[in-house]
Amino acid sequence: MQSITKRLLALISAVILMTTMLIPAFQASAASVRLNKTKIVLVVGQTYNLKVSGTKKTPQWSSSNKKIVSVTKKGVVKGLKKGTATITAKIGKKKYKCKVTVEAPKLSSTKKTVTAGTSFALKLNGTKRTVKWYTSNKKIATVSKKGVVKTLRAGSVKITAKLGGKSYVCRLTVKAKPAPVVSEKDKAAAQYNALINNLKKEKNITVYREEKLNMKPQISKTMLELLKKLLGDDVKELTEGINEQSKATRRFTDGKTLVGDQYITLNAYIPPENRAAALQGKYIKSAKTVKNADGGYTLTVALISETSKYDGKKFSATPANNSICDSSLGTADFGMDDMQMDIKLALTGTTVQATVGANGKLSKLQINMPMKLSASFGLFDIAFVGTATELLTFTY
Repeated sequence: MQSITKRLLALISAVILMTTMLIPAFQASAASVRLNKTKIVLVVGQTYNLKVSGTKKTPQWSSSNKKIVSVTKKGVVKGLKKGTATITAKIGKKKYKCKVTVEAPKLSSTKKTVTAGTSFALKLNGTKRTVKWYTSNKKIATVSKKGVVKTLRAGSVKITAKLGGKSYVCRLTVKAKPAPVVSEKDKAAAQYNALINNLKKEKNITVYREEKLNMKPQISKTMLELLKKLLGDDVKELTEGINEQSKATRRFTDGKTLVGDQYITLNAYIPPENRAAALQGKYIKSAKTVKNADGGYTLTVALISETSKYDGKKFSATPANNSICDSSLGTADFGMDDMQMDIKLALTGTTVQATVGANGKLSKLQINMPMKLSASFGLFDIAFVGTATELLTFTY
């Protein structure tokens, strides 16, 4: 009897031990059943295959909103319309759920025509996810990671935004950049600048220079009487004005020539000094070009009128002024740096005439500068009106 009892107890113990071992196994098996995704984002038309792992049983699939998300018997989910829906996989009494968000992205532009050299931004609206951008031809247009398109040359190109296996295309037409509209004044300025700058590159050139200065005084009778009392015989020079002229022929080698014991450069003859010509169209009043019988041409440019003021050291210079001549007169010219004077130099329409030969080189340059120099000092008001003429002839 005791033997039978021992055998029964041993059998019961074995059963209890096996049961104890099997229960966790079953529990572990049940706990490992899961859906491969609990949350996904799709675009309209995109599909995704949901799967249940940890069981061989076939789940029953359902959608909380079939108008937004559909699901097949095999768990293939498809986004149909913008919105959210829950997909449920049911196995027995157990339910496994996945939240599906459906986006309906839209490209900010699907067709665009722009000019080469311009940039613009494309955007895939309706999504917060990272979009990948592509161009069908990098030689026509490039696109950055953020959708900024930069056009390079004329042609047709597709800019594509890719998201969730879907492509959104903008068909881009790039037109050639139109040639800039250049005014006649700007053309004349560029033409003049090229002539002067090319002239300064000449290694060997002979320059004949002729200068004339004719300035007549404008002084009231009252002021003249007062000056006679103050200056005596010296007033004669003041009342007669200035009438001077000079001539010189120089041979320049490598842009310079020796005069006495000093070198002077071609820049001293050809304005502006020590820098490239910089005449601008906005400072030109009028310009015209006439063809000459020898195959060359004559360019005539009239500048706008302008006024420079003396600050005790030099006249204020304007771009138009300095493109033709140096009108800055320092204290060495006046010797009046300690005197408080109001001085103005008005250039009332400088004219430049450049004659070019059949070889395209500048052969003659004439500058006429009508001007008025006026000074005020206490009770004194003096003005000189006249013209400075400069004629330069070039032999290569």
